[in-house]
Amino acid sequence: MRGGKDRIENAAVHPAAFFVGVRRPTIFAFQTSSNPATSNLRGGAWGNAAMASLWLGLVRLLAGFRRGLRDPEFRAILFLLAIAMTGGAVFFHAVEGWPWIDAAYFSAMALTTVGDATLSPTTAIAKIFTMLFSICGIGLMLAFLSRLSTFREHEEGRE
Repeated sequence: MRGGKDRIENAAVHPAAFFVGVRRPTIFAFQTSSNPATSNLRGGAWGNAAMASLWLGLVRLLAGFRRGLRDPEFRAILFLLAIAMTGGAVFFHAVEGWPWIDAAYFSAMALTTVGDATLSPTTAIAKIFTMLFSICGIGLMLAFLSRLSTFREHEEGRE
């Protein structure tokens, strides 16, 4: 059996051995060394493939968005979504007294159903507004994403 120092070095090289010889207690010890050169998270083929896939997806999404801007229905939904985001930000800034960035952030979180536990309305009127804002805004967001996906599918169908 190898000594402690050898096990730490092997753990940094072999991904299956990262549980052996971890210096500090962690739940997931993906990086067993403070030196990035000996870490098992160097990217490699999997990291490059993931980044290429991400970039390709973003390029296709932006191409679909550009194509969607030519469609009047897409522009109308985008306009209504921008009005909803702006209206929500103005409301939360005025009623809750949040800074503009927090008000816009909360509006985006409410419309995308992501949510955020650090910001929440405190007044009764703001809670009622948030419920109505979310119900109407989520529908707008779904219409926008649905329409965007049709333009993205048209892009993929042309290839």
